[in-house]
Amino acid sequence: MPARLPTRRLALLGAAVAVAASVLAAPSPLAASPSATPSVSVPAPVRPSDAQSAQQAKTAADQRVGTLLRTIAAQTREIAQLTTDASQAEQDYQDQLAVQAQAQAEANRATADRVAAQQRYDAAHRLFVRIVIAAYEDGSDVGIGPTARLLVADDPTAALNAGTAIQMVANMRAVVTATAESSAADMRRADAGVAAALSRTRAVTQRLADLRIHAAAALDRSRTVLTSLQHNLVLAKGGQARATQVLSTFLGGWSVADPAAAAAINLHYVELAKQAAKRPEAPAAAHWTAAMGQTAAYRALRWIGAPYAWAGGGATGPSTGVCAAGSAHNDCHIAGFDCSGLAMFAWGPYQSFAHFAATQYGAGTLHPGVADLLPGDLVFWSNGKTAAGIHHVAIYVGDGNVVQAPQSGDIVRVTPLGRVSSGYFGATRPLT
Repeated sequence: MPARLPTRRLALLGAAVAVAASVLAAPSPLAASPSATPSVSVPAPVRPSDAQSAQQAKTAADQRVGTLLRTIAAQTREIAQLTTDASQAEQDYQDQLAVQAQAQAEANRATADRVAAQQRYDAAHRLFVRIVIAAYEDGSDVGIGPTARLLVADDPTAALNAGTAIQMVANMRAVVTATAESSAADMRRADAGVAAALSRTRAVTQRLADLRIHAAAALDRSRTVLTSLQHNLVLAKGGQARATQVLSTFLGGWSVADPAAAAAINLHYVELAKQAAKRPEAPAAAHWTAAMGQTAAYRALRWIGAPYAWAGGGATGPSTGVCAAGSAHNDCHIAGFDCSGLAMFAWGPYQSFAHFAATQYGAGTLHPGVADLLPGDLVFWSNGKTAAGIHHVAIYVGDGNVVQAPQSGDIVRVTPLGRVSSGYFGATRPLT
């Protein structure tokens, strides 16, 4: 049994049901001859140069968006690296601040040690001077008087013993000398290298501070570039959408310019397909028959409104597409048909096709002209006017119309033959 027609998809065709009512009031059967013309106005064919310009503009817009997406991806990776670098520079700087604080503390301790050593030296020096002055003032054959002895004696009673005075002076001289030498050594140690070490530490801190500033500035610049790229991407996507809309007027999306006529013509063929679904399909034969061709046309018409999915669909029905560059970037999340997948379904009961429009041109040996087309015939468009350059296929349904899966973001729809695209190549009648 034929699959149930997905009529709910017709909402995508526009809001022109009122216009279509007059057409549906007296539907004509799918005609096999040019004389049975539906009561729907057919837009005039477009000039090939217009369609080619639209295609070139769309390709350029897709390339611009693709380039920006790649650049943004690279910029995002650079920002990730710069973020790591800035974080490391900040950590190095903070670590160095701790090192500098320790060096400053050591310098402070060294300064305090020098001050203490200076004080010890000064105290020893003052004491020695007092001894000398006292000895000079008191006078004594032993070189030291009572006052001097009292100054240097640990025990004042010892000062009464003049014999010990000389030894006291000698001991005091030794103490003062040792204290002076010790204090001087302490001062030298305090002075040696402290200032230089602190200076070197501060130099390292300044260098790391500079690196920290430069890393943060580089990160800010990169983020600014990313913001600009993202803004340009929004503009480019807007241009891409406009180019897609313009191209849509040539690639089966003429409904953008005339949604009422598009809805009317599609609803007309939907009704025909619904009527055909109530009847058995034509039996298979070894060679083409008009009934088989008409069945193929009806089968394709069942899917009006189904979404386009690049590389999607086949003889058994719709399937998930493949994500590709440009407008097909999301097609791996969409179940539907592309142009050759729809042709495969149309002729599925009778002939197997490869999922490639260029090879489907060889499905038959008869290649009828436009005036001789019959329902079910496959019609092709090519770049370069060669079979190898075929890029699009549709199924002729009669009355100068075809059913096709136009492009990513679009739906299966009926389109006047002359509004499909530029570069019409020819037709094939399968099984001939």
